[in-house]
Formats: sequence, C-alpha cells, structure tokens
Amino acid sequence: MLKRHFKAEIIGNVPISKGHFLLGFRTPMNTQSPLPGQFYMVGTSGSNDPLLKRPFCFFKKSKSI
Repeated sequence: MLKRHFKAEIIGNVPISKGHFLLGFRTPMNTQSPLPGQFYMVGTSGSNDPLLKRPFCFFKKSKSI
C-alpha cells in the first residue's frame, strides 16, 4: 500500500516532445513504487493556489534521471 502523503523533491525536468516532459522526483527511502495503473497526485506547498493537485503516471523507479 502506498503511503498517503509524502514530500518529494523535483530533481529533473527533461523535455521528451513538444509540450511533454519527464519529471524526476526524489522520494523518501521508505516510499513504495506504485503498481501499474496507479498515479501520484502531485501538489505544491499544501495549498490550492496557484494549482490544484494533478495526477502523474509512474514510469519507473531508478537512482537518478
């Protein structure tokens, strides 16, 4: 089961095509990888301003991007 809330740091933002990017996140060591079909809900600073949380699909877990 995935932990409900955790803080992560964006460590990469690589353009893969026009308007599409591959984001890299550093998560806590004890955070499990999601299963196929699951998403991370990404938000900023615990606030709805300027953005609401957005679903991001999981690609793979690695040591670096």
